[in-house]
Amino acid sequence: MHWSRINFQMKDAFQLIVSSFENLTVKSTRSYAKTVSILETLAKIRLCALMVDLECDGVIIEMFKYFVKALKTNHSKKVFSHMETIMVFVVEESDDISLELLSPIFECVRKDNVEVLPIARKLGGRVLAACSAKLKPYLLQALKLKSIGISLDGPLSSAQFSNSISDGSRLRVAYQGVSGAYSESAAEKAYPNCEAVPCEQFDTAFEAVERWLVDRAVLPIENSLGGSIHRNYDLLLRHRLHIVGEVKFTVRHCLLANQGVKLEDLKRVLSHPQALAQCENTLTKWGLVREAVDDTAGAAKHVALHKLQDAGAVASSAAGMIYGLNILAQDIQDDCDNVTRFLMLAREPIIPGTDRPFKTSIVFSLEEGPGVLFKALAVFALRQINLTKIESRPLRNQPLRSADDNNNGSTKYFDYLFYVDFEASMANQNAQNALRHLKEFATFLRVLGSYPVDTTMI
Repeated sequence: MHWSRINFQMKDAFQLIVSSFENLTVKSTRSYAKTVSILETLAKIRLCALMVDLECDGVIIEMFKYFVKALKTNHSKKVFSHMETIMVFVVEESDDISLELLSPIFECVRKDNVEVLPIARKLGGRVLAACSAKLKPYLLQALKLKSIGISLDGPLSSAQFSNSISDGSRLRVAYQGVSGAYSESAAEKAYPNCEAVPCEQFDTAFEAVERWLVDRAVLPIENSLGGSIHRNYDLLLRHRLHIVGEVKFTVRHCLLANQGVKLEDLKRVLSHPQALAQCENTLTKWGLVREAVDDTAGAAKHVALHKLQDAGAVASSAAGMIYGLNILAQDIQDDCDNVTRFLMLAREPIIPGTDRPFKTSIVFSLEEGPGVLFKALAVFALRQINLTKIESRPLRNQPLRSADDNNNGSTKYFDYLFYVDFEASMANQNAQNALRHLKEFATFLRVLGSYPVDTTMI
């Protein structure tokens, strides 16, 4: 009874300590400094170890929730560090962790959780990264139960989520597809010795960076044969990531099939729509029905996994080796100069310089009027700034605009966003002047990134 009474009293004491953290929400209160001192003591002396030993899960969950709710940008770095130390220590010291206890951390990194401030989201990401090895099985379980609000149809699948948290020894880089995808090779070129993290969809890769599950993403933006990847243009505006570089990758497509299957046995071929378009003439000549899937390596994996005898895949030779497929034909793209440009994306922009060639990417919308697009582009020509790319996309929130018309009263026409790449660094005064001039015509303007240009191809 004696020890039971002591344990009960200790639990009460911890409850009082945790309840005091509610005072962290307002720095102006007289009790704030005392509460920060309590937080520091809890972190330094590792009192939270007793909370774990006494199985105070309810108190710990309440404490985590207070941290997430209270943490703001006006708090000192020490407050952030103490909270991180406590949360990491609790997770690492717990022999068995309930999903309920982890729920406040998972809630931090949910992109759709608008109640969480970016600083609290950063805290959750730091804790996940620090406890990666310990949390892998729990992340899988959480995804199966959908308890962290991540849809299995779009965001990271269970395998991808578990792979996305590394031990921090290497840069984690997200790419779309499965092992053997061209994007994986581009990611490894962009960041040698990185840990390449596969993602099911382009959206997934963007979200993985935003949620601090990975450090970077490398995603295709255009191909010399198939043109622009419009989905990624739209996602650049929807998400708040920054372009920090680009890589160009020479794509060499192969026709893959299971061992023993010959070209004349095939009736259909699976691959990404872009890959199918890049091999259109060759596939038409062979009389193969084209079936679109999410990615090239995924097509190879599907053919191998299901041991298909009437279907092949258009993918890389690396994918053929990984999934044990035979190469029926190499270099089947319609043009030997088949190059894909990939963007390197990060949470924070890089500081542009003038020591080497730079490119800047922007997006803007314009007021309607005669010659307004001409005027917008002229701001670059007047300053001898070379435009390398212009892409227009419908303005989603306002796709149609009305205008007076003498014949029938009004007409409706599309409103557009314009994505422009130009050869100049934002550190260059000419570029700054050009954008200042552009704002005279633009109703919206955002710099997506100013980054060094990659001039090599593999």
